[in-house]
Amino acid sequence: MEIKKVVQLFSLTYLINVIGGSFVNNVYILFLSTTKQFSDQQISLIMGIIPLVAIPAVFIWGKILDKSKALTRWGTFNIVINGVSLLLLYFTNNFILFFVIALIRTLLTQPLGSICEEYMINITKKANIPYGKVRRIGTLGGAIAGIIAPIILLFANQSLVMLTGIIITLMSALLFYQLPIVRLEDEEIINEKIGEKVGVIHLFKNKQYLVIFFIIAFTYGSMNSAAGYGSQTLLIKMNCPETLIVAFPFILAIFEILILGISHKFRVEQKPYRAFFIGAIVLCIRWIILSLSSHYVMVIISTLLQGFIVGLTLPAQNYIIAQVVPEKQRSTAYLLSVVMQVSIVPGILNLFIGNTLNTLGLSVFGVSYLAITCIALLLIVPMLIKETKKLKRV
Repeated sequence: MEIKKVVQLFSLTYLINVIGGSFVNNVYILFLSTTKQFSDQQISLIMGIIPLVAIPAVFIWGKILDKSKALTRWGTFNIVINGVSLLLLYFTNNFILFFVIALIRTLLTQPLGSICEEYMINITKKANIPYGKVRRIGTLGGAIAGIIAPIILLFANQSLVMLTGIIITLMSALLFYQLPIVRLEDEEIINEKIGEKVGVIHLFKNKQYLVIFFIIAFTYGSMNSAAGYGSQTLLIKMNCPETLIVAFPFILAIFEILILGISHKFRVEQKPYRAFFIGAIVLCIRWIILSLSSHYVMVIISTLLQGFIVGLTLPAQNYIIAQVVPEKQRSTAYLLSVVMQVSIVPGILNLFIGNTLNTLGLSVFGVSYLAITCIALLLIVPMLIKETKKLKRV
């Protein structure tokens, strides 16, 4: 299959998969709290404990993907398991059984995000297409779901939105299976001192990777916690209309679609840490607004900033990882990064916030996210100084 056709097929597959996933994520907290009638503490356990318990699977999946590189086959497997397990969760009302199924789902579908990212990077490099132009297809999918899901909710309930998302997710597996395996060969790696040994231990000896690993973990971890748990919980507590809560991803996507489409013009690959510095400053502003918010309108307004941050820093983070990590370690590097920012950091934040919400009040969301973003800033500044000095010498 010609590489341009591969890009087109992947774009369609990615769009459908994200629409399905967004349908589910848009109503997940509402589904747990209203349809399933789970308490705040139970929801906190689901959103916090499960990602942490699933950590050991990272090492197994990393070895599997680094050795096989059959990204499309494993991606198809992940999508099917995701759809089937969500269907089981849909019909499960017992909390303990729900928790067990959700844990198994997390263990078996953990690498899906990193598989999509790595495959996207491979095909865009092969086709010589800006990464952001393909990546924003996923953001567009989230925006589409953010428009359609509230319309369904007006005439039905969260259960129908959830079921629609599950069906769309399973449909995307049929397309993902048709994608060919695409590998990058003879790549130029800047960090030639790092050996080609595969494994987490050898990867963590790479100091350049460790820095970007923790920067991504703290910035994106706080944003993912807010997007998946924090903001939805805040909106529910502030008596925001359900249709507006379900439309939340559309608000998140507005700036992200715009910035990702033109990010290649910013030449972030030349100044990636400057992009992260700007993004982290804007993110701090978002968390300050969130911590001071007393009405759901302010929460929604602060959300607009996240799209700008993601659109600016996402190409930068992928560029840095591709430059400092050898090709044979890259699947593990992407997987560790995705799991850290999507599961581990949000899981810890969700647990902390869920257990202190009644004591510390709604401001705990913004203050917690701000604290962890400030840690990321401390890591970004030294790298920004090095980057600036290097550019002056050129």
